[in-house]
Amino acid sequence: MRKNEHLTNTMVYPNFFDEDKITHCLSNSTYLGPGIPVQIRTCSIYVINDNDDIVKYINEFIKKINNKFYNFDIVDIDGEDIPKRFEYTSAENGKFDEHLDIGSNPQSSTRKISYSIQLTDGDEYEGGDLVFWPKSTYNSPELRKMRRQKGSIIFFPSYMVHAVTPVTKGVRNALVGWVNGNPFR
Repeated sequence: MRKNEHLTNTMVYPNFFDEDKITHCLSNSTYLGPGIPVQIRTCSIYVINDNDDIVKYINEFIKKINNKFYNFDIVDIDGEDIPKRFEYTSAENGKFDEHLDIGSNPQSSTRKISYSIQLTDGDEYEGGDLVFWPKSTYNSPELRKMRRQKGSIIFFPSYMVHAVTPVTKGVRNALVGWVNGNPFR
């Protein structure tokens, strides 16, 4: 049996999305609705139109990361867990309280890897930090700044507790999605 030392690692890769992909996600999306439940999540959610190339690009990269670090039994991004744009605004005190991305319902019970792609420059808003528990080096100022860089992608196991702190000024946009696989056993 092999040991896996990456089961609680978050990983950040800057410049994952170029300006063309970012522009496509921001300007070519359809509003799905508010974040639900509103007590926990306050944001607007959008589906990206014509997303085949983006999904393929994300899939290929996640497979490489998974094979190198996590070694989870995963499948391609598909169905309800395709990437969606989450828009958090200061006007609505946009936030997402502490939560896990894995759950007991059929859609979330097989999530293995969560990811967030930063679509807004971190200088364009205040608050809106993606933070992790237990509080540790994952929340160091250097990593928080790296996660706020426009175009960066952040990976983490879907069972890690995380949150988006309230946006106090401006607007934060991120492309968020999940990769599924056979249930953990």
